[in-house]
Parts: sequence; structure tokens; C-alpha cells
Amino acid sequence: MVASSRPAAAIAGPRLSLPAACAVALLLYGLRASATLPDVVGAVSLPDTDDAMRLVGVRDLLAGQGWFDLIQRRIGSPEGVPMHWSRLVDAPIAALVLLFSPVTGRALAEGLTAALWPALLFGAYLGLLATGARRLFGSVPAMLAVIVAAAVPDLAGVFAPGRVDHHSVQAILALGVLLAVAWPAAQAGAPDRAGLLGGGSAGLSLAIGLETLPFIALAGVVLALEWVREGDPRRLRDFGAGLAASSAGLFLVQTSPGSWTVAACDVLAPPVLMLAVGGGLAAVLLTALRLPGGLRLAATGTVGLSLLAAVGAAFPHCLAGPYASLPPDLRTYWLDQVTEAMPLLTSLRLRPASTLGSAGPLLAAALLASGLAWRDNTHRRAFLVVAAALWLGLALSCLQVRATMVASAVMPLAAGAALAWVWRKLKRDASRPRIPILVASFALFAPIWTAPLGLAAAFGRSAPAEDTAAPLACARSIAWLDRFPPTTVLADADLGAVLLQRTRHAVVAAPYHRAVAGLQASIDAFRGDEEAARAVMRRTGATLFVVCPTYLATYGPGPTFARALVAGATVPWLERVENAPLLVWRLVEP
Repeated sequence: MVASSRPAAAIAGPRLSLPAACAVALLLYGLRASATLPDVVGAVSLPDTDDAMRLVGVRDLLAGQGWFDLIQRRIGSPEGVPMHWSRLVDAPIAALVLLFSPVTGRALAEGLTAALWPALLFGAYLGLLATGARRLFGSVPAMLAVIVAAAVPDLAGVFAPGRVDHHSVQAILALGVLLAVAWPAAQAGAPDRAGLLGGGSAGLSLAIGLETLPFIALAGVVLALEWVREGDPRRLRDFGAGLAASSAGLFLVQTSPGSWTVAACDVLAPPVLMLAVGGGLAAVLLTALRLPGGLRLAATGTVGLSLLAAVGAAFPHCLAGPYASLPPDLRTYWLDQVTEAMPLLTSLRLRPASTLGSAGPLLAAALLASGLAWRDNTHRRAFLVVAAALWLGLALSCLQVRATMVASAVMPLAAGAALAWVWRKLKRDASRPRIPILVASFALFAPIWTAPLGLAAAFGRSAPAEDTAAPLACARSIAWLDRFPPTTVLADADLGAVLLQRTRHAVVAAPYHRAVAGLQASIDAFRGDEEAARAVMRRTGATLFVVCPTYLATYGPGPTFARALVAGATVPWLERVENAPLLVWRLVEP
């Protein structure tokens, strides 16, 4: 990949203004957000369990919990569960709550923050996207990119009102890292800050969560290969320096000294820190040696493989990933049911409409970016980087569909440039049909992929329904439980985070892989007989047994105590106190 010494020539297309396109994208965002905004602001009704848990962490921080203290003490009380999230996301959300609270009160301040925070981040994403796309491809592709961004399902999801978890921040940082790699290099002797900014963004992204780790690795590989081929050390050197400094500095900022040697595999801890700092310093040192081409390749390969081998030897327990130690029951009855952790084919079978609407446009964008990398010499470098990120996201989604979220942050770059290229082709010769190009362009949008499901339904061959209404109704009923004095609640793990957010109660289980004991206890209670459920309540101190009937299918077929209760069975030690959609029993005999 040859780095240009100046911005590449712009791709022509329809003459519209970039500010107008950003305004259109924000208008579309606002129209989409208006449906859920009243519930988010007025009732702090959040879209996802991770959002609820983030808000619980923010409340704890504002209540005086220490910066380094990430234990959620209302899960599996009294020991609690150490969370694997970052205070770096809690802090700005807490600041907004504090800003609004003196005027609105705490409850409304939380609702306003839950609505405003994703909107601010979406504005930041659009600004970064517009700046990057204009620099790479020109104003017209940038204009088209920001409009496409408003229509990407995954982006609509992560920036929706109430989404206060870290995925929106990760989308922005992932785009920043890939833009830093694709950015045209400055002329010799001129300042080139892209490498430092990209490395710094990569370090911040790792401090917040590890979802972007494969894409950061891709960025490092691309820059290393470019240095091997071209010999210009600036971008690789600066990226390495930025990555090493930011990851080490943020590790110290967010990790207590007592945890510096804890070899956790799911956060920025010694295993990932060794990769990031070791890889970054290796990049700085290698580029300082001014090696000839053949030696550059040999040295890069040797150092890279040696670093991976050293990390694997020092932390072999991390090689299988953070979920490797989960017991079989937790894999079967919890992890395999987590929507974002499903493999692509499983998700496609269970949730065809949303899966096709997410992965289909990514596939179209990857194909178009690959084709344009082959045809467009001027912008080849940028298209290769974007195409590589899209193909990586699709490949990773075959293991877990959550990878489409990071890839979707990059997808509008390819879409904007591709649509501008198509416009140029059609304008040159409107009389000549270009069906393949038009089909590929339309395939950038989700409705083209989901339309066949509608046609199949019209002919009586409906796809499996994606019913989210019943679980949502259960979650909205949870606030009713706050009428009881604070206690411990035994409920399905998927209700755990919302119970923590909307009540004062503690919970036996919440849907997080570090909460192994609580998850196992919940599964034992909901899959077992009366004695198993009673034993769990005694052991955990739970006095409320809460059932959302929709979740019972998670625990497989066959008779269980929970199913018997839902069917009307009575036992002397439980008293039924509430009806549908959320079924509640109170312990009357320990």
C-alpha cells in the first residue's frame, strides 16, 4: 500500500453540502429517537441490560464508591461481583447527572442524561466520519457517508436514546483508529499526527473494553506491512508510541495498585497490557533501526511472533478467551442464549430479520470496497484499509455477531465513496444499464436484505418471530417490586441488571460472566425441582422469587418447579403476591 504525500483526489458525485448532509442525518436520528425518548427521559427506561448496569455503576460512583472500587455489591451479596467495566465511561455520565440534578432533581437528571449522552456521541461520530471521509475521498462521499450512517441498523442501536453503555464510545474510537491508518501521509518533514492520534485512540479503546482488540491488531499489521514495503517509519512509530503510552497511562489511571498484577483476560490488565505496550515499543524500536527492506520484513515477523509467544507463555489461561472457565451449565443456559454472543449462523436462524439487516449491508460494503480498491488507483490505500476492517468484522461475526457493531462504524466510509462512484458512472452514460452496480448500491441498505422475509410471510412461509415485547413488559413491571423492603431477589439473570436499576433490592444473578456463583444458583433454581429452588433461596438469603414466563424456555423442556408455579401450583413456603406479566412469590417459611 503506497502512502500518498498529499490528500487524494476527490471522488465526484452529486453537488450537495456536507453541513446539510449532517443536518439530514441528525434529523433522521431525531425522528427515530422520538419514539422512545419520552420513556427514557420520564421513566429512565433503558433499552438494554448493559445500559441499566452502567447507570447502577454511575449511581454507586456518585454515592461515594471509590474510583478503583468496581465491585457491584448487590449481585450475589454480600461479597458482590467485581465488574470488568471502566470508570472512564462512568465519569462523563456522572458529570452530566450532577450538572442537571440541582435544576431537575436526580430522577429527571438521569433521564435527561440517558437521552443526551448518546445524542452527543452520535454528533461526535458524525463529525469524525465527515472529517475523515472528506479527507480520504472528498466532500461528496463524506456527505453520502453521514447520510448512510443514519440508516445503519447497528449504529442506530448503539446511539439510541438510553444507550449509556460503552458500545457507542467504542464505535467512535474504532472509526478513529481505522481513519488514522487510512489517512494520507503528510509530506516529508511536515507534521503527521495521525499515528499518535490513532495509537492514543487504540489505547483508550482497550481501556474501555476489548471488543476492538482485533481491529487494533489489524491496524498494527497494516502499518507494519506498509513500513516494510515503503520504509517510511513515521506512521508505525507514532502509532506504536501512542498505543504504548496511552494504554500504560490509562491502565494506571483506572486500575488500583492492588490489582496491577492480576492477570485478568477480559480487561486492560497485564496480558493485554503486555501486548499493547510491548507491540507499541517494538514498533518504535524497529523503526529507529532504519533497516533495509528484507531485514524489515524478517525483523517484524520475528518480533511479532516472539511477542505473541511470550504473552501466550506468560498467560496461557487467556488463550481460550475470557469465557473458557465457565461451567457447562452456564454455557448452555446462559452464554449460548446471549444475543450478541451468538455465532452468525445461529443468530440468522433465530433472528433472521435483524441479523440480515445488520450483516447484509456490511457484506455489500466489503465487496464494494474490495472492488474499488482494485479499480481506483488514487484511493486504493484507503479502500484496502476499509475493506480489510469490514471483512474482519464479518469473519469475527461468524463467532460472535457483536463484531458487526465495530465493523458498522467503518461501513459508512465505504458506502459513501461507493455511492459517489456509482453516481459518477451513471452520470457519464445514463443510457447504459448498470444493473450489477445498482444492485450492489441498494444492498448497502438493510431493507433490501429484509424484504425477502416479508415476501416469504406474504406467501405463508414466515421466518421465526423475534418477540421482544414480552421480556420488555416484564422489565417494565419491575419497579412494582420496590414496594417491598430491600431484600434479595431470585430471578432470571437477564432481569438482574434492571432489578438493580429500578429497585433497591439485591439480586442473586445478573448476566455477566464474572458472576459465576449467582448464575449457577439461578440456573439451579429455575431448572430444578422444589427442593433445589428452596435450597438456593436459603443459601442466598433471597425472599422474593420472581418469574418472567417468557424466559422459562431458556432452561430447556421438561417439568420444573418454576413452570409448576406458573401453572398454578402452590407450596406452603411461598405466597403469590402479583400476577402477569411479572409473577412474584414471597417467602413465608424459610
